[in-house]
Amino acid sequence: MSDIPYPAYAQDVPVYGTNDWGQFEPFLQKKGISELQVFDTHYIRTLALLKTEEVENEGIKMWRFVLSNDTFAPNPIYFQNITGFCNMSGTHNDTPIFQSNPHFYGASDEWLQKVDGVVPSPSTDYTFADVEPWTGKVMRANQSLQVNIYIPSDTTQFTLFNPNVTKDIMYPLVRAPSQPRANSDRPLSFVTDTDCHDADADAAARYSSYG
Repeated sequence: MSDIPYPAYAQDVPVYGTNDWGQFEPFLQKKGISELQVFDTHYIRTLALLKTEEVENEGIKMWRFVLSNDTFAPNPIYFQNITGFCNMSGTHNDTPIFQSNPHFYGASDEWLQKVDGVVPSPSTDYTFADVEPWTGKVMRANQSLQVNIYIPSDTTQFTLFNPNVTKDIMYPLVRAPSQPRANSDRPLSFVTDTDCHDADADAAARYSSYG
C-alpha cells in the first residue's frame, strides 16, 4: 500500500518513512539530517521526529529526536481541529477516538480541568528517540501514547445507557508508555508500563504494543 485512501482522511495520504523505531538511516552527521520520518501503526500516518539536543547514555553520545508538535496540531487533512489531540476517528469507523500525549501534555488547560487527577509531566509525557548518529541506532527512547474518546456536547449515542454522562470531554481510555534503552551488559530491552482507564483487557493490549 502506497497511500492511506480517502475517506480515512480528507485526501489520500502517502505512506513513507521507516517502520522500525529501533533503526534509522546511518551517517546522520555527514548528511546533516535534523529530521527523521517514521510510519507509526498506532497513529496510522508518517510522523516527524525533530532533533532538539545532544545527550549521552552509557558513555555514548547521541542525538535526541522529539515527536513534532505538528502531530497534535489542527490539520484539515486529518480532520483535526483540537490542539493537543490526534484525530483517529476516520480509521476507527468514525468512533471519536483521539490520541494525545499522556495526561494531555501539550493540550489546552481546558481539557485537563475536565478530568480529575490529570497532572502532565514535561519530563516524561512526550515521545523522543535518542539516536547514535553514525549508525542510526536508537539507544534509548520514550514512546508515550494516551488514547481518549471524545463525548460531544450534542451526543445521543453515549447517553443511551447513561443519561448523566459528562459531555464535551475527552475521556482517557489507555495510557501506554514504553521506555526501551540499551545498557552495557545486554542488547536493547523493552520495559512497558501500561495504565488502563475505563478500558477492558483487549483494548489495553491493543494500544500497549509499543516496542
